[in-house]
Amino acid sequence: MSDALKMAWMNMKAKSKMYSSIVIIQYRKKDDSIRTAKATLNPAYLPAVTSNSHRKINDGIQVYWDIDKQAFRSYIKSNLISIS
Repeated sequence: MSDALKMAWMNMKAKSKMYSSIVIIQYRKKDDSIRTAKATLNPAYLPAVTSNSHRKINDGIQVYWDIDKQAFRSYIKSNLISIS
């Protein structure tokens, strides 16, 4: 149980930091490789919204804007390794 709580807190911390700045995150991809990304959710870095797409919300997935790739990306929250 404590591992699940630690993971939940780390994801909450990552999301709140992404809203205010650029965060370096590491997570394990589905193919078992490790990805490091510069992630943000700060509106100053996001592109203008061009459509009103209504996607289903998945609480197990975290979406972020990748600064290097200039595109939205996502990861499975339980696969988050670190934030800085």
